[in-house]
Amino acid sequence: MNRVKDGEFEEALSNEDNIKILNHVCKKYVGRINTEELHRCKLMALWEAIRNFDPKRKVKFTSFLYSCMDWECKRQLSIYKKERKFSTNFSVEDGCIDSDDYEVIDWIDSLPDKLAVAVKQKFVEGYTIQEIAQKNSYSRETARQYVQKGIERLKNKYG
Repeated sequence: MNRVKDGEFEEALSNEDNIKILNHVCKKYVGRINTEELHRCKLMALWEAIRNFDPKRKVKFTSFLYSCMDWECKRQLSIYKKERKFSTNFSVEDGCIDSDDYEVIDWIDSLPDKLAVAVKQKFVEGYTIQEIAQKNSYSRETARQYVQKGIERLKNKYG
């Protein structure tokens, strides 16, 4: 695993071939992953491709980038699938838990504070991941991870 050098990410992000590859992969996932998440997937895939690319393997960077982007999108879809499964298991409609469902609220309250806050904001209050991040003054990725970890812990304990 390589360290990304100063300016290397920005240079790769401005490369037309890289942008074409990222956008090409995105077309496969439009409608299944929202635009905001697709943009995050592009950035994460590019970062990972730069960090992990090994020119000794005789694979072009753009081919490697394609694989990274496809993997990142598939990972995002699996997260959506897990969230939907959790929602179905706990009788959640439209991604929100009825605030009168005290049993589920108690389950959420049993989580560590940061996870409980994120899961409540997502499923009880109906906030987006971006809104959760802004409300709690942490990154969007941290908000997504807190929600995901909270869901996983609830599924393991009550699912």
